[in-house]
Amino acid sequence: MTQSAQKSSRKKWLIIVASLVVLVGLGVYAYQNIVRSIFAPPAPDSDLIAPDIVVPPTDLVMSHKKTQAKTPTDIDIMVEELSERLRRQFADNIHLVAVQVTLRNLRDDLNRSYPQQGQVLFVRILTHAFPDFVDAILKAIALMDEYDDWLQGMLVSLNDMNPLEQQGVLWEKRRELFGDAATQIWQEEISAEQERQITMRNTMEILDKAYDTSMQERLYLLQSTFQETYADKIQNMVIDPKGVLSQVFFGFDSVQQDLAKLPSEERQAQIDDIRRTMGFPEEQVEYLAASDQKREKRWLNGYAYMEAREAAEVQYSGEQLTQELDKIREQYFAHEASTIKKEEEDLEFFRYTRPRLYGRN
Repeated sequence: MTQSAQKSSRKKWLIIVASLVVLVGLGVYAYQNIVRSIFAPPAPDSDLIAPDIVVPPTDLVMSHKKTQAKTPTDIDIMVEELSERLRRQFADNIHLVAVQVTLRNLRDDLNRSYPQQGQVLFVRILTHAFPDFVDAILKAIALMDEYDDWLQGMLVSLNDMNPLEQQGVLWEKRRELFGDAATQIWQEEISAEQERQITMRNTMEILDKAYDTSMQERLYLLQSTFQETYADKIQNMVIDPKGVLSQVFFGFDSVQQDLAKLPSEERQAQIDDIRRTMGFPEEQVEYLAASDQKREKRWLNGYAYMEAREAAEVQYSGEQLTQELDKIREQYFAHEASTIKKEEEDLEFFRYTRPRLYGRN
């Protein structure tokens, strides 16, 4: 190629490169302005509509997140309040079984107020208040439930016992379920009962020897003392107080002396009136009167037997006396003769030499 041709070709390439550089520069400038125009905020007099978004400050966002986490319900508040109250009240002695069983009242209240979830709420409260004693508390309450169920099933049997027998049976069951803790649980009952027993015992000692007091006055004094002494317990008594008072009243020597002086029919009428005054319903008065008459016949038969026995002992001795006594027993007691013989020969117990208590035996 000639030298002039080479210079002409180099000039053309320089022009092309310069044009490309200008184009690239214009492109970059245009791109930057387009981006700036897109992301720049609108001018005050702009026709663009700003989006309706307000970005809250950080502290407001954080507080909002906390409230959104969980809003306590009325149940939650109640659980916390009751838990705190239990902690304040029982923190120092919740380890005592006697204290644990008192929480049964709270459980029962919750079950009445929330039939579907009362037990669950009770466990929640215990878990908040005494997490280390939940199982012990539930066990103690379950044992007390068992005791109450047993007590309901024993009402009839307990009512047929005298006060000492009743207490023996009750305490045997209490110790079976709670061991030594039974004394703690019923300590208040023991202390209060001791005071009541002293009051009643003093009244009973007076009435037992009140020979110059009328029957109605004795009865009034016994009932009024009992009602005053047990005023706070009569409604919830396990044992029918009428039955207890009847046993006590007919045990007074002053009462028995007055009844023994009366003819049989008048005596029964007097016993019936006493029972009515005590509050026995008429049906029960009639039932007990029929039982009294059966006992009356047995006692009269027994007295006759004892007279025949004494006469035989005067007339016979040795083997002959033994045979005669067997005949007399058969005569007066028939199928019970063998029992009477065993009582007399083995136990030296004679049924009809013991005191007769009208209205009781």
